[in-house]
Amino acid sequence: MEIVVRDLEVVYQSGTPWMKKALDGVNLTVPGGSFTAILGVTGSGKSTLIQAIAGLIRPTRGIIRIGSHLIDANRKQTADVRRLIGLVFQYPEHQLFAETVAKDIAFGPTNLGLPQSEVDGRVKQAMEWVGLDSELADRSPFQLSGGQMRRVAIAGVLAISPKILILDEPAAGLDPKGQEEILSLLKRLNQDFGVTVILVSHDMDQAVRYADRFCVLAEGRSVLSGTAKAVFSRADILSSYHLELPEITRFVQLLNRKLDPPLPEDVFTLDELERLLEERRKKRELP
Repeated sequence: MEIVVRDLEVVYQSGTPWMKKALDGVNLTVPGGSFTAILGVTGSGKSTLIQAIAGLIRPTRGIIRIGSHLIDANRKQTADVRRLIGLVFQYPEHQLFAETVAKDIAFGPTNLGLPQSEVDGRVKQAMEWVGLDSELADRSPFQLSGGQMRRVAIAGVLAISPKILILDEPAAGLDPKGQEEILSLLKRLNQDFGVTVILVSHDMDQAVRYADRFCVLAEGRSVLSGTAKAVFSRADILSSYHLELPEITRFVQLLNRKLDPPLPEDVFTLDELERLLEERRKKRELP
């Protein structure tokens, strides 16, 4: 399901001395079934943007179109649209509350008024999706590891069967293994089940490994958007907003000082670099 944002403006505390324009004319298109990363430094407007898309904040000006549903300053998000979107806040494990894992995951589908048999089925399926063993269903979520607790929180969102999954820094605070597990899970949901994923991140290396489209926010405005090549070829714009290229891309630039002919600079992952170096080695071995 496509999301289109046009000329979006969000102003906090309008008409007061504390007025702040958090978003200023943001434009963004998220194709249905894509994995889109929203990038930017702290205070750039990333969290405000996803809350506006999720219907938690009403636009001051501009529009948000989700499929055929339109949201603007005069039209709020309907219950039908809210059911299409799952929002996972940063550190979602802090929102766990139920006495068992199963009850926590069941909260959303239960509130949708689904029969108990369907609720139980969704709980089981969501636990499988996030890699939680069924034996944990009757355990307190507060007895689990940090990574497992985060999986429970994400499972609770997945249990409402959203078409769009929005996550605010879902890997924050986890160790490297936990980060990879969570982000790989999101990529699998995107690829295997067609869930549209919007990932908020300040980490370029993580984003470029998993996302296929990117939007860079700065000072409440969308300054770059598109594919990895379109966004990360503009090092000048990124650096002007205190953002760096992915580490692999910077490494290729260093390598190219020694290589002739140079490697292409639109290399964003270790797998891509390994493939290019292997092709280069094979060409040199040809008689």
